[in-house]
Amino acid sequence: MGAEGGWNADVAGVMGLLERVVEHAERGLHRDALNALDAAAATAGAITTENRYAVALQFAIRLDRATLAVAAGQFTQGRDDLTALRDDLVGTPYRILLGHALVNLGFVLCEVGEFDPARDVLTAALAAYPVDTNPRHLGDVQLNLGTALLEAGQAQDALAAFRAARAIFEAINPQHRDVADAILDEGLALEEIGGSSNLRAAEQAFEHAMRLYRQDPRAAGDVADCWVNLAVLAEAAAMADGVTRDGAAEWHQVALMRYCLAMSHYGMTDGQPVDLADCQLGLAGVLAGLNPDLLDEADDLARHAAAVYAALDQDLRWARAQVRLAELAEKRAERAIDPDERRRVLSDGARSAASAAVLLEHSRFQFESEGERRAWGAIDADNALSIALRLAAAAGDASLLTELIVTGRFVGALDLDSGQPALLGTPDPAPSRAGESGGPALAASMSTARSLGLSFDRDAGPMWVMPDRRRAMQGAFDLAQDALKRPLRPSQEAHYR
Repeated sequence: MGAEGGWNADVAGVMGLLERVVEHAERGLHRDALNALDAAAATAGAITTENRYAVALQFAIRLDRATLAVAAGQFTQGRDDLTALRDDLVGTPYRILLGHALVNLGFVLCEVGEFDPARDVLTAALAAYPVDTNPRHLGDVQLNLGTALLEAGQAQDALAAFRAARAIFEAINPQHRDVADAILDEGLALEEIGGSSNLRAAEQAFEHAMRLYRQDPRAAGDVADCWVNLAVLAEAAAMADGVTRDGAAEWHQVALMRYCLAMSHYGMTDGQPVDLADCQLGLAGVLAGLNPDLLDEADDLARHAAAVYAALDQDLRWARAQVRLAELAEKRAERAIDPDERRRVLSDGARSAASAAVLLEHSRFQFESEGERRAWGAIDADNALSIALRLAAAAGDASLLTELIVTGRFVGALDLDSGQPALLGTPDPAPSRAGESGGPALAASMSTARSLGLSFDRDAGPMWVMPDRRRAMQGAFDLAQDALKRPLRPSQEAHYR
């Protein structure tokens, strides 16, 4: 079969098939890409190990297989494969393949919400590529690094990374879609930084990116992404301080149009379920703002989006869907006539917001420094907690309100009963669940926290004995754990340092 030594028909055949894998993947033809990759693997199997291309081709096939798994949303599989590939490539002469593996691993880590590890991996990718590497690879690193920084709450640093990526891509080809990717991400960073001038610049960035994407007939999904981001800006404008009711209605109409355009463009490319769910979640807010009679429809859309996120292991999106459901519950409660119905709706909404706070607080543990944890909290976690507190108070749920105040406003994610860090509201171990408690459910003091070697930015609270033996948060835990089909107890590494 394959001749020993160097370039031969089998090597050329594998290289050609790997090029087809890339072509099919870029066109969204996942099955065709897998078929081409399987054919490449079969042909590579005929190449003897003495051939100087054999090892590199096997690494390239593993890289493409892991990348296709990620593209299909199989993040756990993709992460495991990329991690193993990285470990095998370290110390080999295949530095470009190592760089690719690290870039893709960084992308996966961002997708699953592990932004701190993603930054480390992407920084390693910059060092892995040789000096004379294709500049486009360095642009990819900067683009993914910017995403990790943005999601970690470091919008200014993210903006700098996106602009570095844009400069690299523009030097290669000013009209290429890579440039559009960088400009789109610049808009996201500007939106996160906020302020009227930055929001105007963000809108201009989304429109600029859309014009570039439209030059590529395969980029309907990217055009849809631009419409989604423009819709989000319109939603924010509708809810801005000082906007009149008529002005808010006009902005909601604009957002509605933009979400509809986004869904149409996703439909042109068999849009991914997560993209369609993002549109549904946005539409839920728009419909609620346009017409209170559409609250039930809005609630259905938000619940469907939450179910999609849970099925795809999109934990942070699921948490944001719970926040949206809590906001809708508050609006529905305003229209409720029966007091018992009103309390029930508010309690359900408080449970949704509390479950989001639980999950988002858990995510805070990934960051090393106090500043990073504070930045992360400012994105979503504090908002979810504030909504949960407001709805619990309106529902008259003293138990939930008290536990939210103590765990959320004083000690955060600490389980001082067990002497171990835990996420907000973690239920007691099984024995106490059966009524065998041996003391206060939560005792919060600065001296106890210091003895555990922890640091956090909240004020120390007084000594508290929780009502209902800390069962008020159980509903929030059950909601999150049942939806995501896994326990939320943090790992040994998940703790404040």
